[in-house]
Parts: sequence; C-alpha cells; structure tokens
Amino acid sequence: MANINSTNQISVGTTATLIIAATKPNTSRQSVTIYNTSGATVFIGGSTVTTSTGHGIVAGGSLTLAVSGAVYGIVVTSTSTVSYIEVV
Repeated sequence: MANINSTNQISVGTTATLIIAATKPNTSRQSVTIYNTSGATVFIGGSTVTTSTGHGIVAGGSLTLAVSGAVYGIVVTSTSTVSYIEVV
C-alpha cells in the first residue's frame, strides 16, 4: 500500500535547485509528483539541469516521476515555487 511520505514547497531559482533529495538506502520511493504553483515554466531534471535540457512544467501543471534519485529544478528568471508529494 502506498503512503505519502513527505510534502513540501520549494523556491526554484536560476541555478539548479534541489527540489527533493534522493531516497535513503532501504527506502522505496514509488513516485514524486511536482506541481508548479507559480506563473512561469519550471524545468526539471538532474543536478546539471538547464532551461535547455530540463523537462518543462508549465504554470499550474504537474509531473509525476517514478524515480528514487534527486530531482532538481531551474527557471529562466527570478524564482518560482513548486510543491511536491512523495509516495513510498
């Protein structure tokens, strides 16, 4: 049975910003859903994400990833807020 492990809001800037850390050993994250609650596109990827290489989440959009690794975000200008829900 899946359980919500954590939720949080993160301010994403113009450099790669950690949204959620990699899972700890013996922890099994099933998925993480990232919601873009701001007015600008947020680009999602690994620690080297850029606005050219990341997967864009438009304003008001969301993305669910089945990953255990860390997830980073970046924006073109200023900052944007994203929320996430981690399911284990």
